[in-house]
Amino acid sequence: MSQQVLPLLKPIGITPLQLLKLLKEKNPTFQNKKLGFAGRLDPMAEGILIVLVDEENKKRKLYENLPKVYEFSAVFGIETDTYDTLGKMITSTVPKAGLETKLKQILPSYIGKKSQPYPPYSSRTVDGKPLYYYARRGLLESITIPSKVREIKALSLQRSEEILGDALEDFITNRITKVQGDFRQQEILPGWRTFFATRKSMPFSIFHFRISCSSGTYIRSLVHELGQMLGCGGTTLSINRRAVGPYTVEKGIPVSGFALL
Repeated sequence: MSQQVLPLLKPIGITPLQLLKLLKEKNPTFQNKKLGFAGRLDPMAEGILIVLVDEENKKRKLYENLPKVYEFSAVFGIETDTYDTLGKMITSTVPKAGLETKLKQILPSYIGKKSQPYPPYSSRTVDGKPLYYYARRGLLESITIPSKVREIKALSLQRSEEILGDALEDFITNRITKVQGDFRQQEILPGWRTFFATRKSMPFSIFHFRISCSSGTYIRSLVHELGQMLGCGGTTLSINRRAVGPYTVEKGIPVSGFALL
């Protein structure tokens, strides 16, 4: 394996920058190397993160533009300000019956190219500041949120399952507690606990998807769009980037393997 291109397996809970710091700490070989990454992953996302070493950073755009494959899950009837579970709840409703049938009907309309706004809580900059700077301060109306053309080549519903509220609460809170750094966890966790306090025995339908897409496709935004189409809102539960071009999860390097590079 080339020491200039590292297909690392980013775990849940850390940012790409935190992962680079961890790599330098775990392996002295990289302490004096210039490290960069091609294609950001959210703290709540996991999977392939391409890390570039020294001169390979000059080719970053080439790696960023490689096609991606994701597997992700979502719950509908809940909407947060970040479009995932690391956010404050905005609305909640009980979805109407027949969600799976409706999803299968609308998914084909997402194939192809479309302009997609960046999610409000993202690192895309406007006037030198990331969008989350404006979102946290309630200033989104003072700016124009930029968009980027995405291309979806394949999008399918893999399966669905029903779980009770207490199990869904455990899943969400366990993932949030893994997040390092300040992402409003102390505000967000109490909100989820309050929400599930009266819904522990309520069934929730969880939907699992797989997508092949171009660079610049935000899965959180896609779930948000699906929720809007269904008329009940949607929230991303998990994101796993399975492949970036030829680099796949099956051949990725786990955190535990850093010392072996």
